[in-house]
Amino acid sequence: METLSTYRWPGNVRQLKNVINRIVILGSGEIDKSTVQHAIDMDKRGRTGLMSLPVFQDNRFMPLKQMETEFRKQYVQFVRNNCRTDAEAAEKLGYLPPNFHRLCKELGLK
Repeated sequence: METLSTYRWPGNVRQLKNVINRIVILGSGEIDKSTVQHAIDMDKRGRTGLMSLPVFQDNRFMPLKQMETEFRKQYVQFVRNNCRTDAEAAEKLGYLPPNFHRLCKELGLK
């Protein structure tokens, strides 16, 4: 709680909301200082393009279906990178492990 209350929050309420969402996704059980700090650091990296979809760069446009696929790929990879196991990632995404593995294969992540 101290980390959250002493942080400057340059993005105001929207940034706080995004960090809280990340804490919920990353947290399993009790939330500790390292989970909060990791969520804040992810927010900082996100602003510099950690999950930057090409559709939002240089006024380039792509078909919606292609953009959806790219988003899904980046988001699934993001969740996998922040979970200890694929089973945990599957659970956080609301998939059963076999379906999660099929999704990863379809997205070219396996």
